[in-house]
Amino acid sequence: MSYVNLLRTLTFVTCLLLLARLFASRLFRAYPWFSLYILAEMLRLLASFFVDFYSTAYNLQWKIANTAKTVIVIFVVFELYRTRWRPLRRCGATVSAWLGT
Repeated sequence: MSYVNLLRTLTFVTCLLLLARLFASRLFRAYPWFSLYILAEMLRLLASFFVDFYSTAYNLQWKIANTAKTVIVIFVVFELYRTRWRPLRRCGATVSAWLGT
């Protein structure tokens, strides 16, 4: 097993455990976009197992998956603001003050 496949496998298992924990604790209801993000990452990893790392097909699936994940991440940030996550509010205030807005 190459190091690339080892990293893919470890990341997939980690995402699987995190998603299982989100469902077991019912946090997927509070954080649906984050749960969708983890699921999208798992699907991307699953698809990458069947494609050679240095192929054009891998490049295409990576571009499509990362575009979709970027859109989902935007909703994850909105979700965190909606739940009023304090560290994010402080970070947003700090960045806002730094930018002078």
